[in-house]
Amino acid sequence: MMIYKRTISILLALILAISIMIPTASAVFSDVPSNAWYANDVNDVQRYGILKGTGNNKFNPNGNMSLAEAITLTARTYAYLRGETIPTTNSSPWYNDYVKYANDNGICSTGEFGTEYNKFCNRLTMAHLFARVVSQEKTLNSVTELPDVQNKDAYKDVFYLYNQGILTGSDEYGTFKPYSQITRAEAAAILNRVLNASKRIQKTLTPIPSFDGVYSLASTKHGETECAPDNSWLEIKANGIALIYWDGTDGTGSITYTRTGNNITLHFSDGDVSGTVKPNVIDVSFLDDMGGVHYIFAKKGSAEEKSIRDKAVKEYAAVVAKEQAQKKEYSIWNAAFQQAKKYFADQVRSARSVGYNVGSPAWVICKLNDTDSFNVLLYGYSWDDENFNAIYTIQGDHAVCLATAGLPQGTVSSIESLSLVYSNKYGTLLQQSWNSMQGGGSTFYKVNNNSLKLVASVVVDYTLSDPYWYSTTKKSEDFWYGTAGFTAVSEARLDSIINSFDALLWPFSTDDPIEW
Repeated sequence: MMIYKRTISILLALILAISIMIPTASAVFSDVPSNAWYANDVNDVQRYGILKGTGNNKFNPNGNMSLAEAITLTARTYAYLRGETIPTTNSSPWYNDYVKYANDNGICSTGEFGTEYNKFCNRLTMAHLFARVVSQEKTLNSVTELPDVQNKDAYKDVFYLYNQGILTGSDEYGTFKPYSQITRAEAAAILNRVLNASKRIQKTLTPIPSFDGVYSLASTKHGETECAPDNSWLEIKANGIALIYWDGTDGTGSITYTRTGNNITLHFSDGDVSGTVKPNVIDVSFLDDMGGVHYIFAKKGSAEEKSIRDKAVKEYAAVVAKEQAQKKEYSIWNAAFQQAKKYFADQVRSARSVGYNVGSPAWVICKLNDTDSFNVLLYGYSWDDENFNAIYTIQGDHAVCLATAGLPQGTVSSIESLSLVYSNKYGTLLQQSWNSMQGGGSTFYKVNNNSLKLVASVVVDYTLSDPYWYSTTKKSEDFWYGTAGFTAVSEARLDSIINSFDALLWPFSTDDPIEW
């Protein structure tokens, strides 16, 4: 009886030990959820010591594999299946021993897939490598056609893995995406099927829809902007001939096309247009006088046609709505602009009436970025013997003057355009500058609740033996009348003042400016 109890105790201990050694789907890596599609595959293959974690109890399932990692994985698989140990020399780089082992054992010759081992590995290269170490061969499927891989000798490894039940594709048609980078989760799933025949998948792929047929132009974009839908379509024939109808009219007659895998080229008289082919969709892009053009043709009557067209119609409606809003906004701006223009003209007349010889005003309307509390600034200035300028903001249908500045006779040769200085930390800054033979200056304002707050003023006097820079934070906009209220600083100190704004000097946006 004691022997029996002792035996039971030993068996229970063994069972407990084994249960601890075999991890569950939720206990191996903290970044592999137990319900993830790859969880069981990751848990299976990590026990072989072939595909390991990345440290700190992480697996990084969505991380891409490098060519060095892919060759290492294949070499470890080959050695595991044969009960061998890969000789290590601890040489640098770390993958040297694995590349040598793969070469010596006929898995892949050194440099066969290139020598940039730290670059990411694509799915086609991974297929070539895995096909060379498959154990327990057994044909489960009969795949002879894939949407994006031609059934040619160069791709025989891909079809071999599909027919072994190791690859299944990314959709019902078996789309392989040969030149996409392979993730660690995908590598784990494929490796598990390479090692274990019981994990392989028998799957009948949905036949690829016929490429021939009529495709309507479901979406047209110039750059990122959706264009108005029209009644254009493309008719693909089986003999390399296509007919294209622009807005219901045969504008080009017959053209030819060539297709290689999922790539298509339409041959027009004035040049070729290239794109890709997906089930029921032909996606092409090219450059024209208007910039980049993007066409998406979808087979008439297909679900793809409806979904693409519905999205395009919605995007175009948004474009139209935005244009209408801009027109409405512009009409408000223009009314306020006329008011501000009249106000500034009145200032000019007033100055002339007391003897100032000022010129005619000039104007530019500018739009600030969308995060500002107001979105339009007007900048008016005049010049001749005396100069002054003003800055306005549009509030509703009114123009409100934010700042004015005057320049005495003979002081200034030019007033430079108002500039915008933008910073995530400090919001929006405005810079107002002037220049003359004797010197120059700038005032920096901060935009704050529909007002301008003086941040700093700087001036340089070129008439001195060495240029001297002056700065001030005194609330005075007419600093060029004199430097008595300024503090002399070095140019380096001035640079530090400007850099303290943590900002980037950038011109005002003047899209479609209004100038008088």
